[in-house]
Amino acid sequence: MFAFHETTRKRICRTGFFALCLAPTCATAAWIVDHHLPWRQSAAARRLSDRYYLQVQLADYREPRPNFLRTASATLTAPDATAPLLKLTGIETHRGETLALSIDELVLSVADLPALAEQLEWSFQRTDARRIYLLVKQVTLTAPVITQLHQLQATIERDAAGKLGFRLIAHTTATPAADAKPLRLSLEPRAASEGAPEHAVVELDTQQNGLPASVLAPLVPGAAALNNTATFTGRVTWTSSHSLSGPTTLAWEGDLRGKFTGVDLSRLIPQPSSHKLQGTATLDLTVCRWRDARFTHLAGTLVANSGAQLNGAFLFAARTFLGCGIGVEFKELQSAYDRFVNRQATEADAALRTEFHHLDRFACEFDLSDQGIVIAPSVSQEDAPAEAGAVLAVADGHSLLLAAPDHQASAKSGVFTPVRLPAASWLQFMANSTPHWLPFTPEAIETARRLPRPE
Repeated sequence: MFAFHETTRKRICRTGFFALCLAPTCATAAWIVDHHLPWRQSAAARRLSDRYYLQVQLADYREPRPNFLRTASATLTAPDATAPLLKLTGIETHRGETLALSIDELVLSVADLPALAEQLEWSFQRTDARRIYLLVKQVTLTAPVITQLHQLQATIERDAAGKLGFRLIAHTTATPAADAKPLRLSLEPRAASEGAPEHAVVELDTQQNGLPASVLAPLVPGAAALNNTATFTGRVTWTSSHSLSGPTTLAWEGDLRGKFTGVDLSRLIPQPSSHKLQGTATLDLTVCRWRDARFTHLAGTLVANSGAQLNGAFLFAARTFLGCGIGVEFKELQSAYDRFVNRQATEADAALRTEFHHLDRFACEFDLSDQGIVIAPSVSQEDAPAEAGAVLAVADGHSLLLAAPDHQASAKSGVFTPVRLPAASWLQFMANSTPHWLPFTPEAIETARRLPRPE
């Protein structure tokens, strides 16, 4: 058998010892030392800050093995902000072709949702992984009302053409039933027709889960005017004017269809106004479309719950600006209104303006577009008086408030047809101003900013 020279054997043994024993031991020791250096945590935070242009702070940062890290908490803050954008607790990540993140709790403010949405694609481009799988055990949305979502699962990925897709589901309870339907949120590129350019489409489907209206406040025009305890059930779709491109300002078109329950009626009328409407109601929106912060079409039904009430000033304002009628059974109110218009009001008339009327029913349909506004009685009610074709409100078993008719259309069709009023009439009614001027108050300006532009 062929035998190596003694010197050769020694060299082979030394080389084998170095390659198989000493080098791996030194590399392992170096890796351990490097991953336990005091500045390792600050270096990782600085690396993440530079990559995503955010101020990142980490606590108890560890890398137990390659491509796997764990940190007790992380705070992400925008460079020009003082309050944190995101607070994360109990983070574990596994890097690979798919980046898997597991988070015990994620805390963010509702007001920061638009900023996070606009930064999504840009941040994904800064990540090496082609696909991200996210599991969050609890999401806490703060201000103005704390809302919690549980067992949030999201997948973010880019297809072969480089187009971003996003799918998310979450439950509203910590222990959902086996057949519970989760909230669904998705983002995908979609073309309106074949050959048309694609737009980013974001769709939210509550699937019969009540979502607090405060969550929609920064995302849906006018939702901030509703009380924080109102809940929404339905579907909302946002369509961008062009593909998402990071920090640039996007133009969005929205479409909402669904129901708001527990709406505080007093929030629908500006507080400085003398006319009052109180109680809770259900707002069912069959059409709600907007572009940026301005509605293009708004239609639906408003039905008050039991216990609703309004005062005489509300009736007078509806009569003056919306052309509504006061029921024939309320002759004192009719006479007081006539004296009020002729500037001959007495102290008794002033008392009638402030007096509240408890309502048996209050229901109306509305349609607001660039053509104006139509306010009509709700046809779904069956407990109305005989003249229910025009009744908006019933008190003490009698018609209290009647919708304004379009006399020409009603005479032609033979049935009650509501009149279409200019949107300015609604502004005057909200502010209870003079019929000859448009109101110039902060509340009126904010309302006018959201109304459809007239043709």
